[in-house]
Amino acid sequence: MLVGNSLEAVERRLVLRTLRRFKGDFRRTALALGVSNEEFCRKLSAILVPAPSDPFAI
Repeated sequence: MLVGNSLEAVERRLVLRTLRRFKGDFRRTALALGVSNEEFCRKLSAILVPAPSDPFAI
């Protein structure tokens, strides 16, 4: 169930499930998600290697 999850969590789940559906094929996954290969790689990188928290954030 997707209700109650953050947008980031829903996007992460969609990206990873689609990637699994296409057996790791980046190009087919990007096409299915309607994004460029470059955008897909950026999204996947953000999912797999989350940005460190900002030490200067309040």
